[in-house]
Amino acid sequence: TRAILLSTYIKFVNLFPEIKPQLLHVFRAYSHTLDSELQQRAFEYQSLALLATDDLLRTVCDEMPPFPERTSALLSRLHGRHAGNSDKRTWVVGGKTANTDNQEVQLSQQPAPNVHGLKRSFTPTANGTLSTENKPSTNGNSKTNGIHDLEGLDLSTPTETAPKPVNLASAAHLSPGWEQGYRLLLRETQGVLYEDSQIQVGLRSEYRGPVGCLILYFHNRSTSATMGSFTTTLDNPDPAKLKIDMKNLPDSNVPPSAQAQQTVMFNAVAAFEEAPTMRVSWLSGSLQAVTLKLPVVLHKFMDPAELGAEDFFKRWRQIGGKPREAQRVFGLVEEGGRRRREMSRRFTNEVAEGFRWGVLKGVDSNERNVVGASVVHVAGGKMGALVRLEPNYENRMYRLTIRATDEAVPPVLLKYMVEILEQGVDSRDGDVPAMGMGMEE
Repeated sequence: TRAILLSTYIKFVNLFPEIKPQLLHVFRAYSHTLDSELQQRAFEYQSLALLATDDLLRTVCDEMPPFPERTSALLSRLHGRHAGNSDKRTWVVGGKTANTDNQEVQLSQQPAPNVHGLKRSFTPTANGTLSTENKPSTNGNSKTNGIHDLEGLDLSTPTETAPKPVNLASAAHLSPGWEQGYRLLLRETQGVLYEDSQIQVGLRSEYRGPVGCLILYFHNRSTSATMGSFTTTLDNPDPAKLKIDMKNLPDSNVPPSAQAQQTVMFNAVAAFEEAPTMRVSWLSGSLQAVTLKLPVVLHKFMDPAELGAEDFFKRWRQIGGKPREAQRVFGLVEEGGRRRREMSRRFTNEVAEGFRWGVLKGVDSNERNVVGASVVHVAGGKMGALVRLEPNYENRMYRLTIRATDEAVPPVLLKYMVEILEQGVDSRDGDVPAMGMGMEE
């Protein structure tokens, strides 16, 4: 019974992720039991539930296809047992009434199809019943290749497949208001990722070479309601290039004005393009959830590099143009039909430094331009990258050029820098204000 219950619990993990922490506690308890069968089953279910994505879990828990109908083994044995009797008794599928029909009994006693050059066919009569007749085989001999045995069957009906479950933790289901904290943390190591009237999500990050560590803080802003069945689900759009390891799960219950914590490790295997996302769900009167994009992107795995003017332009020419170069000319985004954003030298320099470029002074003849160098760390090795950012403050335009020793790197770095630079600075504030952490130590 306990083995069946463990199998039931892994199905609950797939159907009801909000109770996943409680079920994982059961799997951990039984993974150390003395019963070897229960121990193995619990350990396998625990490993399956802790995978970074739910794809394998959904496949394992998917509904089995229906089995095809099979010939009754009992009837087959009865036919074989009475085949040599003198009374030629015959058992016909269909029950008692079918065995009393002389025509059906005679039909079942006839030789099998295609024996002695005959093939049995069924022809409807005037009253709607089926009559049988033997016709010569179409190929004129006693052998057939079976091609015509399927004539008249409609084989064009497509096989029905179960619909793929909706992944609510994916980037297609991001919650409103996710952009502000995410864009700030693209160039900061700590801050508030998301905040509303119920929850505040903050993070601290540290990167060393190809390895990154994210510590997430979930603060219950309510002063009276407890967050129950607190669950987090990660979605990794590029698991081959970015490995994710959840070191722990947050507490399943977060009391009022308290917080839960979770540590997640990231390993950059190769240049990846899309950032992972996380769905946070809890019960507070009803099921509540937010889906956020985590600021884990390629430039977080970079380290600034120092180069002189001669070395910079020498490597710039060695790398050359496309496909190891990406360039774009763009302006500031418009809001409400008119520009409300501005450009400033301070903002431009802060973005370059926030993207972990080693800004090189006195290299470009135009002092307004920003040039920099950096080293990208992935598990497969190091890759050099160079940047040249040319602002036109009068026309509110930028020209951004990035070159790297690996052709997969420039388009990714260009994409995220453009996303931040085109936002500009709020003209009412003069510059981007710093956001407080709002988290407990």
